[in-house]
Amino acid sequence: MSGSKLWTRREIDRARIEFFDTRVTGRPEIWQAIRASLEVMWKGGEPGEDDGGLATAQMILNAAEITLPDGDMAIRGCYDSTGALYRVPEHVVSDPANILDDTTVEATGKSDDEGDLAVESEEVDEEILRRRETKGKAKAKELISVKARFQHGINGDIVFKIGKNDPVRSLIKIITQRLEISPPKHVKINYMGKLLKESASLSAQGWQEGHIVNAWVLESSKTTSNRES
Repeated sequence: MSGSKLWTRREIDRARIEFFDTRVTGRPEIWQAIRASLEVMWKGGEPGEDDGGLATAQMILNAAEITLPDGDMAIRGCYDSTGALYRVPEHVVSDPANILDDTTVEATGKSDDEGDLAVESEEVDEEILRRRETKGKAKAKELISVKARFQHGINGDIVFKIGKNDPVRSLIKIITQRLEISPPKHVKINYMGKLLKESASLSAQGWQEGHIVNAWVLESSKTTSNRES
């Protein structure tokens, strides 16, 4: 179906959001891990990664014990540790070959009236940062409790305290120090199926007090393969 349909970037972004927001079967934490791994690939990885985020995406899947029989999620789907199958459409996994440029569509008068999701997101992030700078500097640091749930090897939820406006990287640093996590292992924070930006605060990314975040302790796939050999 995605092979014959002409997609715009807005339509792809919207379809991906709708797909993950409407999953009613399977384990929520598995869908969250699938979504997080794909988000890494959609944006081409983190700065400094030369593989387009492939290694990070694979680490997320490994941490959630998700396997891909064919190495391609769009071919036969993927499986959790219980053998349950999770199918993801091709256009959700990766961009179709026949995707149209939004600017081209707008020039021909065929675009809809909805704003570009990525641009809106950037504008919201910038506005949040401005508010933090103007409102938070004169106040004494207000601490919040953040309950983190770990995937494997760490039993039970653990509560950490950070400044209300501190960036996510502060939470990662506290977790790393408290649990004595050292390279090549590192921590990623996931909330409601999305990997959180380390440069922004929890609340700026939709987190609400009392909600649980998922803390994934990831390890370089190269290190894992070397150890197995």
